[in-house]
Amino acid sequence: VYKFLRKQSNRQSTIAEIVDATEVDEELILKFIRLKRLQISQFPNINYPCERCGKAIRKNKLCSQCEQDIHSQISQMNQEEERKREIESRKKDTYYAINPKND
Repeated sequence: VYKFLRKQSNRQSTIAEIVDATEVDEELILKFIRLKRLQISQFPNINYPCERCGKAIRKNKLCSQCEQDIHSQISQMNQEEERKREIESRKKDTYYAINPKND
C-alpha cells in the first residue's frame, strides 16, 4: 500500500482505488490508518469512518457531530447528578417538628 501511494500519480487515490490497485483488504488499510502506520495527511482523498456513525472523517475517532452529541449527553448527565445531589442536600437540611400528644 505504501509503495503504491509513494508514486506521485497515486497520491490522490481513494481507499477504494487503493484496494483495487493493491488487492489489500479495505479493513487492513483502515487498520494501518488507525495504527498510524499510514499517515493520511499526505493523501487528501483518503478518509476513514467515524467509529460511532460511519461518516467519512480525516482525524480523531469520531466526527464532530458525534463528539458534540457525546459532550451534550455527558453535560446532561452531570446536570442530572448535580440536581440529585442538591435534592439530597435539601433533604438533610429539613427538620420536622413533632407535636406531642395531648392527654
